[in-house]
Amino acid sequence: MNIPTVLTNTRPISNQIYSLWDNEPPRPDVAPYSLPECYRVLNVAPLESKMPNFNEEALLFMFYSNPGDKQQLMAARELGNRNWRYHKKLQVWLTKDELMVPRQLTQQMEQGYYIFFDVKSWSRERREFTLSYDDLERIEDRF
Repeated sequence: MNIPTVLTNTRPISNQIYSLWDNEPPRPDVAPYSLPECYRVLNVAPLESKMPNFNEEALLFMFYSNPGDKQQLMAARELGNRNWRYHKKLQVWLTKDELMVPRQLTQQMEQGYYIFFDVKSWSRERREFTLSYDDLERIEDRF
């Protein structure tokens, strides 16, 4: 009678076979790999310290892609530091056009050219606009 060598071998056929009558619970198979040293990073600086290094488009991406998250708040603060303001009614970010100084109409309004960030086309648009200061989000209070 020829018994296959697989059945006469004392080694386990597989590490993943588990029987209800085993004394030990199943253990996950450990893959034979080694983690590259470049993945073992210690002392990573917090994101807050890196915010000034991001460009405005990256900050706007962080703001729109992380609603209600701490990253959104940090991006809003940094955009505010760069003279971007959030318009509450239009729900867009805008900044003054540096080439054209707006003229103040009243104590609460000014008119001039502003750069709007359009999230749908992911682009900046220059528009003439009458801005009411009450429509701007106070970044220090909200964000």
